[in-house]
Amino acid sequence: MKVIQNGFKFNIYDDDVQTHDQLPAQAYIVQFNPMAGPSLRKYSDIEVNEKVYGIHEIKAEKVLRSFGMVEGNLGVILSGDKGIGKSLFSKVLAMKAIESGLPLIVVNSYFPGISEFLNEIKQEVMILFDEFDKTFSNIGDGEAYPNLSGFYF
Repeated sequence: MKVIQNGFKFNIYDDDVQTHDQLPAQAYIVQFNPMAGPSLRKYSDIEVNEKVYGIHEIKAEKVLRSFGMVEGNLGVILSGDKGIGKSLFSKVLAMKAIESGLPLIVVNSYFPGISEFLNEIKQEVMILFDEFDKTFSNIGDGEAYPNLSGFYF
């Protein structure tokens, strides 16, 4: 049995509970439970099962080098016609980020407070907004897009 105290609240867990000072370098997906709130869940391992043609790997390494050289945040927007390799590039970049020690956080759904939740992560990470325009297009009047100012990658 493990007892975790957070302020005045005590939660009981089984012996599988582990604590970390930082997120281990692996893939996570953001999820939301109305009763428990937001959390990260281990995501399936990112794999590229097809032959990578072109300069995807070179571009991914360039992005990671650029990230190491800039102070603050680095954003990369992938856009273009279907079939030009955006998903493949995303996978290659994600794999290289994890290999270099950066956790990957996949955001594929919106919930109120997502920005605040992501801003609680105080380490360098790669955040992948999957289909950003579709995911965040249904935000109602008065709700803002996520504040990206606190994101690290």
